[in-house]
Amino acid sequence: MKGIVPEYELEKLSRDFSSAGIEFDYFDISEEPQASAEEILSPILLFLSSDIIQAYILGLLTSTSYDLIKKAVLLIWRYISGERIKVTTASGMESIKEANLDLDLSLNDRTKVKFKLKGDISDEIKEKCIDNAFQLLKSSDLSKTKGGYIALYDIDQDSWTIYQDVEFVRKFILKKNG
Repeated sequence: MKGIVPEYELEKLSRDFSSAGIEFDYFDISEEPQASAEEILSPILLFLSSDIIQAYILGLLTSTSYDLIKKAVLLIWRYISGERIKVTTASGMESIKEANLDLDLSLNDRTKVKFKLKGDISDEIKEKCIDNAFQLLKSSDLSKTKGGYIALYDIDQDSWTIYQDVEFVRKFILKKNG
C-alpha cells in the first residue's frame, strides 16, 4: 500500500480499530518476492481473524464494528482502484501490475476464504461486494469445512462464486498458462 494509501489514513484506521477493541494490521507484499501466482495472492491483503468472523456469523459483532471494517475495506479499495504497483516474483523479476486487494477471512483455524476485490467499479457496487461477502459467510456451511477458498464477484449476477483453491488453480491459472 506504500505510496497508494496515505499513511495518515492507515494511522487513523488503526486508531479507530483500536478504540473499537479490534487489532488492525496492514501488509503490502508488492515488493516482497512471491512464489505464488498473482491470481491467487494479490499484492495488497487485508486479514480478518476468525474471532471477528465468528462474532459476525453468530450475530455478536456490533454494527459499529462491522461498519468500521466495511469503511476500512472501502477506503483502501478506493485508493488502489486504477493504480499500478511494482510486483516482485520469487525469481526476482519485477513488473508493474494492476493493484488488487484480497480480503482474507479466517472462519476458523482450518478454513479461509480469500475474496478477490478487483476493479475500478462504483462505490455502490463495492459496498454490495463487501456486504454480499459477509452475508455469504453467514449463510454458507464453509465454517464446517476444511481448506482454502477463493471467491470472485460477478457484477452481472451480483453474487460471489466460491472455488476451492485447487479448483481455482485448475480453472483460471493452469488454463491461462497452458
